[in-house]
Amino acid sequence: MPCFTDPPLAHVGLYEADARKLVTEGRRISQAVHAMKDVSRAKEEGETVGKIKLLIDEDSGHFLGATMLGIQSDEIIQAIGLVMASGGTWKLVRDALPVHPTVTEFLPTIIDRRKPLTASSG
Repeated sequence: MPCFTDPPLAHVGLYEADARKLVTEGRRISQAVHAMKDVSRAKEEGETVGKIKLLIDEDSGHFLGATMLGIQSDEIIQAIGLVMASGGTWKLVRDALPVHPTVTEFLPTIIDRRKPLTASSG
């Protein structure tokens, strides 16, 4: 669900704290975080505030959640939500050919930089 702020704030699925609880139960979950200041379209538009966070179940390949703050977050969250609702995996998103220049084109890069999530935030 997007929140109409400037920059846009959007979220779908689990929050990071919920995913960390699942890690304590033995789930293999990864997280990818990418700052908007490192996204070409955001730099081009002069809107570099924010970040993108993705949570992925490493066993199934499904997205568990996404939280985004920044330019086009309200648009990108719809794509992630659709993939989640249709049972798609991170590989589907990573291997898609995104349009350039968009913020969405960084999803494959962000996904490939995911790291295992730990039970603690520190």
